[in-house]
Amino acid sequence: MERILNRPERVVAGDVGSRRRNQLGQAMGAKGARTRARLLEATETLLNTTPLRELRVAQIVRLTGASAATFYVYFNDVQEAVLALVGELSQSPPAILARVAEPWRGEGALDRAHEFIDAYMEHWQKHSAVFRVRNLASDEGDERFTQLRLGAISPLLDAIAHQIAARRAAGGLPADLHPASSAGALLALIERMPIVPLVSNGSGVTRARLMGVAAFFAVLLLGEGWDVTLQPMERRARRGRDKAALPPSLTTSTGTPRAAPVVVNLHGQAMGAKGVRTRQRIVEATRALLQSRSLLELSVAEIAKAAKISTSTFYLYFQDVPEALLAAVEGVSHSTPELLALLEGDSNEEDRDARAYAFVCGYIEHWRANRAVFRPRDLVADEGDERFISARSAAIAPLLDVLSRHIAERQALGGLPADLHPPSAAGALLAMIDRLAVTPNLVRHDVGLETVSRAAAYFLSVLMHGYPL
Repeated sequence: MERILNRPERVVAGDVGSRRRNQLGQAMGAKGARTRARLLEATETLLNTTPLRELRVAQIVRLTGASAATFYVYFNDVQEAVLALVGELSQSPPAILARVAEPWRGEGALDRAHEFIDAYMEHWQKHSAVFRVRNLASDEGDERFTQLRLGAISPLLDAIAHQIAARRAAGGLPADLHPASSAGALLALIERMPIVPLVSNGSGVTRARLMGVAAFFAVLLLGEGWDVTLQPMERRARRGRDKAALPPSLTTSTGTPRAAPVVVNLHGQAMGAKGVRTRQRIVEATRALLQSRSLLELSVAEIAKAAKISTSTFYLYFQDVPEALLAAVEGVSHSTPELLALLEGDSNEEDRDARAYAFVCGYIEHWRANRAVFRPRDLVADEGDERFISARSAAIAPLLDVLSRHIAERQALGGLPADLHPPSAAGALLAMIDRLAVTPNLVRHDVGLETVSRAAAYFLSVLMHGYPL
C-alpha cells in the first residue's frame, strides 16, 4: 500500500495519518508504527468484503493477530481507523503525475491518454473499497472525509489544470473553459467507469469503448496537434484483457421492459382501492424518510410508523426496505420533457453552447431535486442489484437514445472519430454529469457548480456539434 507517510507531499496537514503518538500520548517507535500500519492494512482488506456499517474491531484484530486492547491503543473506534486509512491514501501518486506532466503531442497523444487512464483506473481499483467508503461519507456531508478527499486528489487536479491552462492560453481551448473544473469533470468520468455496471441490452457498450470515450475527452483537453477525426479511440489490442478483467457482477442482462403495475399483494391477493392506497402510503413514507435518512439507517418499523400501518401490513406489500425503495423510484425519470427538448431542438451557431449549458444545469438540478431516491437507487445498482440497474436504465434511456442519435449524425458528417461509439459516448457523458451532481460539497475556492457545469457542457457541445467548436 502506498502511504502518504512515505511520500514528500501530505494529504492534509495535521491529519490523523500524521500522528506520531498513540492514544495514550506515548511516542510511537518503529514497532508501534508497524503495528498501526498492520491494523490499517487489515481494515482495508476487510472493507473489500465487509460494509463499513458491519465492520467490527474484533474482525480487524483477528486478521492481524493483535488484541482488542492493542487496537484501542491507536484508535478510538472503527470509524477512526477508517478515517486514518483514508488520510494515508493518495489519488495523486508520482507515476500518474508524471504521465500528466509529459507532453501529449501529435499521434502519440492518444497513447498518452490511454496510459494515463489505465494507470489512474488501476490505482483506483487497487484501493476501491477505501475510496468508495470515503466518497460515500463525503457525499453524505461528512466534512472530515471531504477534506481528505480534496487533499488526495488536489495534486493531480492541479497538474491537469496546469496543462489545460497552457493549451487554453495557446488558443487550443475555449477562453471561458475553467481549467480546474475541466480536470475535475474528466476525473469524475474516469472514476465512474470501473464502478457503473454494464447493461447487456444490445447497445454495444463495453468497458473498452467507455475507455475510448474517456481517452477522447482527455485528448480534447491535453492533446496538442492531434486530429480527432482520424485516429481510432479504442486500443484494440486491449479488448481481450478488458473483457477478461470485467467482474461478472458488472455485466447484467438488464434491458427488459418495465414490469406491469402491481395488482396483487405478496400473498397473491387482489388489491382493491384500499390496498392500492395503503401501498402508495408506504411508498410515499419511504420517499419522505429518505429526505433525511440514508437507506442504511432506514427500517421497516420506521416506514410503517410514518405510513400509519403495522409492520405486518408492510410485509403484505414489500419484502424489505430496498423493495419499497424500488417502488419509490418507479416513475421518477431522468428524461424530463424539458431536458429532451434541449437535446432535440435545433442549435444554431449562436446558441448551441448556451443550450448545452442549460441541459447540464437542468440535469443536475433535476437530479438534486430527486436526490432522496436517486442516490440510494444508484448505490444499490452499483452493488449489482439488477432490479435497481433496470430502474436506472429505464429512467435514463430516452435521454441516452436522443443523445446517441445526435452523436451518430454528427459522426457521419465528420468532426468526431469514426469509431467513437455513440451509446458509449452518451452514457459516459451522463455518468460524468451524474457524478458532478452527487458531489455538491466537493468544491475548492476556484471551482463551483457553474464552472464544472460549463466544463461538462463543453464535452456535450463537442459530441453534439463536432470538433473543433
